[in-house]
Amino acid sequence: MSSMSVRSLPLDAVRRVTLFASAGAVLLLALVVRAEDWPGWRGRDGNGVSSATGLPSEWSTEKNLLWSVELPAWGNSSPCVAGDRIYVTSQTEDSALRVIALERASGKVAWSQKIGESQRKSHQLHNMATPTCAADAERVWALFGTGDLVCLDRAGSELWRRQLEKDHGEYKILWGMGSSPRLLDDRLFIVCMHGGPSYLLALDKKTGKDLWKTERKLECAGEAVDSYSSPVVFSSARGVEIVVAGADHVDAYDPATGKQRWISGGLSIPHEYGRTIASPTTSDGMVFAVSSGYGGLGKLLALDLSGEDASGDVTDSRRRWIYEQHSPDCPTPVVYRGLVYLVRDNGVGSCIDTKSGELLWRERIFRGDCKASPVAADGKVYFTSVDGECAVFAAGRERRLLATNRVDGPVIATPAISGKTIYIRSRTRLSAFGLSRE
Repeated sequence: MSSMSVRSLPLDAVRRVTLFASAGAVLLLALVVRAEDWPGWRGRDGNGVSSATGLPSEWSTEKNLLWSVELPAWGNSSPCVAGDRIYVTSQTEDSALRVIALERASGKVAWSQKIGESQRKSHQLHNMATPTCAADAERVWALFGTGDLVCLDRAGSELWRRQLEKDHGEYKILWGMGSSPRLLDDRLFIVCMHGGPSYLLALDKKTGKDLWKTERKLECAGEAVDSYSSPVVFSSARGVEIVVAGADHVDAYDPATGKQRWISGGLSIPHEYGRTIASPTTSDGMVFAVSSGYGGLGKLLALDLSGEDASGDVTDSRRRWIYEQHSPDCPTPVVYRGLVYLVRDNGVGSCIDTKSGELLWRERIFRGDCKASPVAADGKVYFTSVDGECAVFAAGRERRLLATNRVDGPVIATPAISGKTIYIRSRTRLSAFGLSRE
């Protein structure tokens, strides 16, 4: 089955994962996602995997529900968990933009801070509160689709703010900005890819001042100029890198200087709607990037970036395989225990071996649409549909469904995992499910 959907390309033996493991072990230890926090979109590094254990497979309003609270307004930002707080953003009917802090133990709203009032054109499925916050124990950074960026302290007091459209150019994106900021050490990384000025920006997290800005205007056609993906942190033998996908390319940057380290093409599709929505994801020296699955024409590209010598154009030299059927448009794949799990927007899921590209299974998971990205922890992979159905699979090479659960939809936001709890945000509620209170 895999020979029909995957093209394998051999790599030089010196580029194997062994070099990555030896040279990058210290970096990996430094970037392990702590089970108690989920401080940004898809976790600490953006790869959607947590080291948490003791997570539930089944839940309902009667079973394993720790709390469920109604949110005062809606948005698609995922829960951001740092310390004893959970942060989300929302936009009210009068276009007010808000950052909301909830107590992690109870779900009680600690504060709700109005940032401003503004609106831009967006798709009907989302609004200006789509980017997920980034947070640490002391601060939260919230970016809105209007270009408003604010840093608040734990009590909700404003420390600084920026207006990125004013500072770096008007947004010219068809369906509204959706990329989330990424926090790494003392720096906040923001990517902007659209018909206007496109760039990767690094800010000082304490002051909000620009540290560097790297232009990212790449050759592509049609709607491919628009990207809604978020940057991820990649630990490699060369050091830590910030990986970005959009405009038919995936590339990596030095977080200290903004210098591009490597770039790969190979993501263009023969369709005018070739935008990038799904973010890249990384694991064990490999980078996986998705081009839009619109019209069944998308692809999942696997690059082996292990080794110290990856630089420049690696389109051909580092490509391991391409999966050319059933790639998603919106949901970002998750890589867990040597396997890539992905789900198309139509609810069809797939599982692929990361090294060989072998397709292990492909089955319909949901009858309805799927926009949230899968996440993984504790030997389980969690998929969530728009109508609120959550399918939990045992991680492994064979398809094994553990349970199917439901919350009130619609659900566009990707779930968060922290401690022994999974947090699911629907349009109107945030719910916490766990086997026991932490």
